[in-house]
Amino acid sequence: MSLRRSAAERISKPVLRNPAQITFAKPKLLMRGGDAGAASAGGNTQGTVARVNRLLAPFEQFRKYRVYPSRLESLFKMEPLINHVLLIGDRLPFVTALFTVNIAAAQTLKGMDEWKRRPEAEVTQAPPLLAEIHKAVARVNKLLAPFEQIRKYRVLPREFSIEQGELTATMKVRRTRAMENFKEQIDELYAGREVNHAPE
Repeated sequence: MSLRRSAAERISKPVLRNPAQITFAKPKLLMRGGDAGAASAGGNTQGTVARVNRLLAPFEQFRKYRVYPSRLESLFKMEPLINHVLLIGDRLPFVTALFTVNIAAAQTLKGMDEWKRRPEAEVTQAPPLLAEIHKAVARVNKLLAPFEQIRKYRVLPREFSIEQGELTATMKVRRTRAMENFKEQIDELYAGREVNHAPE
């Protein structure tokens, strides 16, 4: 049996950081992957910890750079084709992303007429859409330092959902659950060579 852990497993397990480094009021604690937790009575790291909310702590990369997900996400929010972005890269050699698609915006693209009545999973993989997502990633990457840039990504076949535990009631992404649900896609991003969705 291999003892090698997948990329998703290495970064999805909740880990408490030093409470002295936390900048917000107790009893919240910062957990790996950008989630907040609340400690049990006593406020120490030995008690039970419940995941409360998602925060955007910086990724720590192997090369000691820090990548701030909030900065990258704010740039992708300006791209009309992208509904949600899940950034991955904490303690990994480079930053990757999972995207969900704004289907209504996608159907207005040139060349998408034949895809309009197809299932969502097929629409999200339509070549005209993937080409535009590729351009969107390239636009954002031009605004980023090399260590911040999205090296690989996947366009997911469906939107994140509250029912699957991937979104909160206010439509914010629950990182840990989303990473669990799309573990296979994340592992693929850190295995093998990158496959571009559109020509350079």
